[in-house]
Amino acid sequence: MDINGQGRKMLKVVGILYIVFSGINILVGLFGMGTAGLWDTIMPLPNVSWMTYYGMLFLVYAYTLFMGIMGLVHSNRPEKGGFLRVLGLVSIVAYIAFYVFGGLEAARFLGMVWLIPLDFVLPVLFIIGAMKNMKTQQ
Repeated sequence: MDINGQGRKMLKVVGILYIVFSGINILVGLFGMGTAGLWDTIMPLPNVSWMTYYGMLFLVYAYTLFMGIMGLVHSNRPEKGGFLRVLGLVSIVAYIAFYVFGGLEAARFLGMVWLIPLDFVLPVLFIIGAMKNMKTQQ
């Protein structure tokens, strides 16, 4: 077991970023779910309710919070690289599902479409760090 794997620092940095950003977005999601009825009456979205949007937001970022914690915990263990890579791939699928089922519509409505690519950068960096860690094991 090599505790100085090539992807160790990348996994730690991305894990910390995930924990911070996911924590903030979970709070936004909880606040949004609490005020979703008000948003639906003031500014309704055409095809999805605000409660659905904030519920999906909460689920995706709860998963990425878990992913960030796992990245920090397992960054020193190259044998966990495959597990971390799968977590990264699942997060990409989760983001795609989020945007297909209402997130893109809400982002357009709120004028935040420019933030969408950022949701795909961290999982890619996470996967790269996991794969570099896996190479250390070989």
